[in-house]
Amino acid sequence: PSTSVGILPLGSSSNVHQRGSPRAAALNRLVFRLATPGATESPRAILLAGTGDRAPTELASELNQAFADAGARSFLVSTVPAHKKAGRNGSKVATQSLRPIIDGKVKLKDVVGNGHGPVVLCPEDAADAEATINPKSIERLLVKAKSEGFHVVLFAGPTPARHSRTVGVAREVNSVVVAADPHATRSGVRDAVAAMVDADRPPSDVVVA
Repeated sequence: PSTSVGILPLGSSSNVHQRGSPRAAALNRLVFRLATPGATESPRAILLAGTGDRAPTELASELNQAFADAGARSFLVSTVPAHKKAGRNGSKVATQSLRPIIDGKVKLKDVVGNGHGPVVLCPEDAADAEATINPKSIERLLVKAKSEGFHVVLFAGPTPARHSRTVGVAREVNSVVVAADPHATRSGVRDAVAAMVDADRPPSDVVVA
């Protein structure tokens, strides 16, 4: 696609928590790039769109922590239900239901307040995703985030080339980043970027995890 995006290689995930490591430095640069435009807007909503059929929640969780380390109150939302089967090494990201937050039954700070460890809010199933990941629900979530003093809301969704809900979320956020996993094909990255360009929501960066 004829769009200008930044290519940000993050490097190995094995040293992400080491202050000053290449990956930590790259995440800090991404935080600065995403936080600078429209910094007066709060909360700032950012979508990490994947290049495959899974949401890039672990990378988004790293970015969420990088925002927290920079002093921003932030939290992460997956646009799709959590996978029941963890990967070979198991996911280090805990999940919590999104619906009680949107319905006002639970406060954000009681679930995702900084210091509670990596947590991702997500729908329970496909039907729940229809009810919780839509423009009206996202607006309610952002209003709630603002009222509780959060600065950043991160969304993670699968490739917009095959998942229309990711495209819908992109229309409700301030910034879009395409997050390519290490095994992503060139065509998969190109298709994800093209889908965002076609939706008039071109990504600001392509992050190579």
